[in-house]
Amino acid sequence: MTCCTASRASASASLHSRLSILRARFSLAIAALPPPSAMMTASTAACQPLWPLHAGAVRLVSPLDCKCYRRGHSMIIGKPALIIHEMQKFVVDPQYAGFPALANQVTERGIAKKISALADAFRKAGAPVFHTPARGRADRKDVKVNTLIAAMSMKGTPLPADHPAQAYVEGCEFHEGDFEIPRSSGMTAMVGTQLDTLMRRMGIETVVVTGVSVNVGVAGNVMVASELGYHVLVPDDCVAASDMETHRAIVDNQMRMIARVAQSEDVIAALAN
Repeated sequence: MTCCTASRASASASLHSRLSILRARFSLAIAALPPPSAMMTASTAACQPLWPLHAGAVRLVSPLDCKCYRRGHSMIIGKPALIIHEMQKFVVDPQYAGFPALANQVTERGIAKKISALADAFRKAGAPVFHTPARGRADRKDVKVNTLIAAMSMKGTPLPADHPAQAYVEGCEFHEGDFEIPRSSGMTAMVGTQLDTLMRRMGIETVVVTGVSVNVGVAGNVMVASELGYHVLVPDDCVAASDMETHRAIVDNQMRMIARVAQSEDVIAALAN
């Protein structure tokens, strides 16, 4: 018994000694580390986001730590396609628009002109341009009033297909070789249409989303395209909401988490390369 007790005591003392050594080494290692603020600065520098953030946006580091969100990596991965969403007169022309504030933002920020330049660059590069207009049935039998915006749309009179307000605004017209994917109900072009099927058939990997509105149709297209596995790119100067506060809130705090946000001139430069 005495021998066993002595052996156990010796083993316990040895274990405590080893633990003390490990604690000492751990303390030395911790002491050698830079302060947390310096570590965050280094981590942020290693993985800078590819777009500038608005002053009110929250900056996250680790979720962006993948090759397609590092500086220097091409913003266009594989074959790209351009989506021009709802750039129709009854949506964004002040003369016809049901949402005047949205139409005013599109006009004041020159959205159509910038989309036009971007679309021309896509055509020059041989990349497809998809127009995704809203064209409802006259009887609206396929519209389910399950959202506020659907209820609001039901108050107006349906526009005939040949009504001038159904046309695209200047700069966003359909060109020979473009694709047109209309929808009669819903908010996004990626659901209930052949858009996804066509893009997969054509080998599209990067989807560039433009048009309106940032908080409804554009946001929906960005979210669904991302969920379907596309790389999504949003030219900040080619999308609009009813006011800049809403625009900045959605782009800076939602879209940047699931898409790359850039300026149209950067996208045009990437296409040229």
